[in-house]
Amino acid sequence: MIKLIATDMDGTLLDSEGKINDEFDYVFNELIKRDIKFVAASGRQYYKLKENFKKHTDDIIFLADNGTMVMSKDEKLYSKALNKDHVKGIIKDAKEYGGVNLVLSGEKKAYIDTDKKEILEELEKYYKEYEVVDDLYEVDADILKIAIYIPKDVKGAYNNYFGPRWGEKTKVSVSGEVWMDIYNKATNKGIALRMIQEKFDIKRDETLVFGDYFNDSPMLKEAKYNYAMENAPEEFKKEADYIAKSNDENGVLEVIKEKINLSKPS
Repeated sequence: MIKLIATDMDGTLLDSEGKINDEFDYVFNELIKRDIKFVAASGRQYYKLKENFKKHTDDIIFLADNGTMVMSKDEKLYSKALNKDHVKGIIKDAKEYGGVNLVLSGEKKAYIDTDKKEILEELEKYYKEYEVVDDLYEVDADILKIAIYIPKDVKGAYNNYFGPRWGEKTKVSVSGEVWMDIYNKATNKGIALRMIQEKFDIKRDETLVFGDYFNDSPMLKEAKYNYAMENAPEEFKKEADYIAKSNDENGVLEVIKEKINLSKPS
């Protein structure tokens, strides 16, 4: 019996245009009737996730910024910030690497040091509350996650530079085709999901999860029913026990309907 469903957003629940299928409202309302918890588990900022689910914010658990903060009914259930010295060191190394842009994601807002239109357009896909600042070194806030926008060869940047430099001190994860995330080593989507399971007394065998990229890997391990999307990288699909149809084929909702024996609305 499924009691908790957690899904990544980009490349998973959202289609290639960043939209949620029109069928979601019907399926979600059925989950509420059956007392099944729904977790939006994303690298996105909490405030952006709330915007994505305007109709249902009071009934969704938000696992934001790759598991560094969990919110429910506007109450913070969990958060884990980066060490401030680590933040400054990552900023320094990113500037030396060159050709990348940093987003420092705090609990209240994110911070970026460029106002280039193309960069802000990319930022706004994932962040609602943000501030353009002159100097990231001067940001005086607890930083949950540093997202690095790397338009060229994100895997190379991970393997050859950021991973070796920061992989032992922090968690470094490729989270998309042009994004890398760095956050506290003591947390990830899996750890945050396990905290949610413990809070609501839900077992691994009662959990269904979906993901499409390597930052979702820890979450797959916390669920008996763990699905990679058909559109995911082949290496990631090997980590999952099951494969769902692609995000453009409504794969998440199709599996949910099957698992809870839900027919199409009449």
